[in-house]
Amino acid sequence: MEWKIENRVRNAKGQVLLQLHVPAAEFSKQLELAFTEALPELDLPGADKKTVTRAQAEAVLGAQYFYPAAAQRCCQQALQEALEQLELETVGYPAFSSCGTDPTGLRFTAVLDLYPQATLGEYKDMRPQLDKPAVTEEEVEQTLELFAARAAEEKTLDRPAALGDSVRLDLEGFADGRAFAGGKAEDYPLELGSHTFIPGLEEGIVGMSAGEERDVPVTFPQNYSPELAGRDAVFHVKLHKVYEKVEPQVDDAFAQTYFECSLAELRESLRTHLLADKQAQYLSALEDAALNMAADNMQVELPESMIQQEADQQSGQMESRLAAKGITLEQYCQSSGLSEEEYRETARKSAVMKLRQDVLMRAVQQAEGLIIDSAFRRRAVKEIALRYDTTEESVEKSMKNPLMQRELLRMRVLEVILPRREKAE
Repeated sequence: MEWKIENRVRNAKGQVLLQLHVPAAEFSKQLELAFTEALPELDLPGADKKTVTRAQAEAVLGAQYFYPAAAQRCCQQALQEALEQLELETVGYPAFSSCGTDPTGLRFTAVLDLYPQATLGEYKDMRPQLDKPAVTEEEVEQTLELFAARAAEEKTLDRPAALGDSVRLDLEGFADGRAFAGGKAEDYPLELGSHTFIPGLEEGIVGMSAGEERDVPVTFPQNYSPELAGRDAVFHVKLHKVYEKVEPQVDDAFAQTYFECSLAELRESLRTHLLADKQAQYLSALEDAALNMAADNMQVELPESMIQQEADQQSGQMESRLAAKGITLEQYCQSSGLSEEEYRETARKSAVMKLRQDVLMRAVQQAEGLIIDSAFRRRAVKEIALRYDTTEESVEKSMKNPLMQRELLRMRVLEVILPRREKAE
C-alpha cells in the first residue's frame, strides 16, 4: 500500500503519535475493494450485481457508503507497514483519531503505546521464604476415602427419597411457561441436600418415589444470571431411581482388589505421589515468588492499553474453557461467590502480575546478555518433559508455541534470579 508519514511526535505520556497520509489514488483502490467485498450482501433493487459499478451503488446507498470499510483497511494496513519500517514495538490497542478525507486522500493519526522500558532493581539471588512441602497422614486418609467413594456401588432403595439419598432423574425448567436454556437434564445423578441446584429444588424432590413425576416451584436467587435472577420458575421432575452409595471398607482386601498391593504399600505409594505433586507445586510457587520479588524491585509503568489487552486475553481463554464444559461466565461467578466486576478485577490483577514478570524477564535478559543456545535448549526440553510427565519429542514439537518460548526465557532468567541450590533444598 502507498502511504507516507507526515508527522511523528511523543506526548507527555510517552506515547507515539503517527500522522499518516494515504494518497487519493490508493484510497480509491481501497474503496473499490470495499465495494467488491460488500457487493454480495448489498440491497440494490433492480440492479444486476454482475455489471453494477461502485458509482451506481453509491447513487443508491450514499456517496460515502464504502468510506468506513475502506478507511479501516487503510488505517490498519498503513499503520502496520509504518511500524515495521520504523521498527517500533508497540503494545495494546492503537487508538485512531483525526481520520478524514480530502481531495488529496486519507489522513489519520494513530496513538500508540510503546513496550515499556524498565529500570531494574535487585534481581539476583532472590530467596523467597515458603513452607517446604510435606504430606500429612490426614491427606493420605482423605485420598483413600476418595478412592473408596469412587469405588462405591449403588444400592437401590425401595422407598421415597429423603435428604442424603442419591437419585437419578430427568428435569426441565420453565419460566412463564417457556423452557429456558440450561434448565434441562436427563438421567442426572443428584445427592439430595448437596445444594447442587438452586434453593427449593432438591427439597421439592424429597418424598418422590421411583417412576413418579412432579412439578417443583422455585424462585431463582437475585445473584443468578440476569435472564433468570429473581424470577419464579417450575421444574418438571421425573424420578427414575432412589439409591444410596455403599462404599467398600478400606482394608487389605480393598487395596488388593483395586491396586494389587497391601494397604500399607498403598499408603506408602500415596505418600510418595502426594509429595511429588506438592514438590512440583512448591517449585512452581518458588519460581513465581522469586520473579515477583525481582519485579517488585523494578521500576516500570505499564501502559493501560497493555494491561487491558492482556486481561481481555486471559478472560477470553477462561471463558472458552468454561464454555467447553457448558458453563457460562455468570454461572462460574455465581459458584465462586464473585460478582462479574470482582471477576474482571481479578483478571486485571493477574494480567498486571504476568506483564510485570514479562517486562522483568526481558530486562534481565538484556542486562545479562542471556541467550537460549542449543545446550540450554536441550536441558530445558528434558526438564519440561520431566516436570509435565511427557516426552521430549512432544516438547520439541511445541517449541514454536509462544507459551513455550516464554517458558524457555523464564527458565533461563530463573538461573540468574533463583539459585539452583534454592530449588534443590
